[in-house]
Amino acid sequence: MQGRAPGSALALLLLLATGKHLGMPAMIGVVMLMGLVTKNAILLVDYTNQLRRERGLSVREALLAAGPVRLRPIVMTTLAMILGMMPSALGTGEGSAFRSPISIATIGGLMTSTLLTLIVVPVSYLLLDRLVMRIKAFKSAPLSPAMRTAARVTGVLLVLGLLGAFATVARAFAQDAPLTIDRALQIALERNEGLKVDEERFHESQAGVSQARAAFLPSLNLNFAYTPSQASPLLKIPAGAFGPTAQTFRANFVRENVVRFDIQQPIYTGGRLANAFGAQAATEEASRLNLERSRQTLQLRVFETFYAALLNEQGIAVNQEGVTIAERHLELAKARFDAGSAARLDVLRAEVELANAKARLIRARSASDVAHQALRTVLSLPENQPLQLAGTLDDIPALPATTALRDSVGARADIRALSQQKEAAARLVSLALAEVKPTVAFAGNLQFQEDGLSNLMSGDNRSYQFGLSVSVPLFTAPSVAAKKAAATARMNQADHGARAALDGAQLELASASTELDASKEIVATQQKAVELAREGLSIAEVSYENGVITATELNDARLSLLETEWELMQAKYAQIVAAARTRHAAGL
Repeated sequence: MQGRAPGSALALLLLLATGKHLGMPAMIGVVMLMGLVTKNAILLVDYTNQLRRERGLSVREALLAAGPVRLRPIVMTTLAMILGMMPSALGTGEGSAFRSPISIATIGGLMTSTLLTLIVVPVSYLLLDRLVMRIKAFKSAPLSPAMRTAARVTGVLLVLGLLGAFATVARAFAQDAPLTIDRALQIALERNEGLKVDEERFHESQAGVSQARAAFLPSLNLNFAYTPSQASPLLKIPAGAFGPTAQTFRANFVRENVVRFDIQQPIYTGGRLANAFGAQAATEEASRLNLERSRQTLQLRVFETFYAALLNEQGIAVNQEGVTIAERHLELAKARFDAGSAARLDVLRAEVELANAKARLIRARSASDVAHQALRTVLSLPENQPLQLAGTLDDIPALPATTALRDSVGARADIRALSQQKEAAARLVSLALAEVKPTVAFAGNLQFQEDGLSNLMSGDNRSYQFGLSVSVPLFTAPSVAAKKAAATARMNQADHGARAALDGAQLELASASTELDASKEIVATQQKAVELAREGLSIAEVSYENGVITATELNDARLSLLETEWELMQAKYAQIVAAARTRHAAGL
């Protein structure tokens, strides 16, 4: 079995030496060769195992005994096969083109694989047997706990390494796979940097909602004050209070170490907390809707850049065809010039047209590189990553009925986002009006103070205060009026913005729909024009060969075909982009 690869190599070399092609007949011979070589190895290995079981010989002794015994049948069958295939290998009659490669491949492989089988198979058998014996001895020998742990760790590392290798290979195959429009949309939604900015804005608004919700909860603070040096005011006791003379002393009412727990729970805020939470919730919803609109805009951008790159690839093919046609016309012009039926001017014109066609091809390739780079930018791919696009310009995005498109405009994400901004501004108006209302909160503190830390938390030095805190604003009218005016202006801006956005969306939908209808008609017209241009070019080529028309007229027919094909490609691209813009205008 180990001789199959060298045998196949000699079979290919013999095919190369005899000038035969590596086609289906040769592959049939290689497959048959593998079966014959495997049969020889099975004969040798089977007899070796039989000697080990029946006579109790060692592996080396059994191989040395089996080799001479099995040599005769292996050589006999090999020679019979080679001699039997010699006539078909050397034959040149009818059907030899099919039979000869089979015989040559089989003969070449048998000449090498038979000799290698008698050498490689016994050596491999002996080495594998030694490896198996060592593994059995390793398993039967007692292992220390450290060795068992090392074996387990090694096994885990090997498994992780294999998984990493498989993942790397899978990513490599995924990168080399053709890029479809669906895959491009998925990559853009995952990797586009501009979209990530909008996602972070949405996360920021979510954090603002959490912060507004947390304002309803109580606040608990721990404070510690360390005062190693302090001096209190001098206290004077007049004479007669505690004696005939006046007395003075200093008393420190604050100890060296002070620990205090403060708690506060809002009870009534006049709507401040509720309106602040409502404003943040509306802002969060507006941010989510803007993110949804950003995804729709990114999808439109992907459609434009993907099919622009595909269009430019088609442009390369069209201009390459133009170069081929120009080369053929130059050959015809030279042939007619050599025959004396055309002037030197016709040859020069054909050479000029070929140069112009090559220049257009260069420009088409440059435009294709720019389009591919634009697609990489939208997908946030590396600059040097190759792109293999899979798709055609006939892939038009699906669209619902016209009535459904018009109905969906009002529910577009950006218009609903403006409505949420109006809701947030209305909440800010209510928040500004709530500042003239009083607030009630439960407040308290628990305090321990002592000069030493060992008795700091004892009950003797404890003090606490718990009660209701009421705050009544007395003069806030100017500030409230200013905040109310600003919030009202924001609310009116959002209202007018929503109406303007709705009008703009309806105009955008109407324009995209009109452009889509026009592009469909242009595509149908250009398809007919391409058919006519191809027919005209065929007639012009025949007429030019017969000397009926000049080279200028032939070049005009060729240029007309190329321009018509390119205009058809552009019309199909415009149709796809118009359909995508229609979906974008409707908010789909």
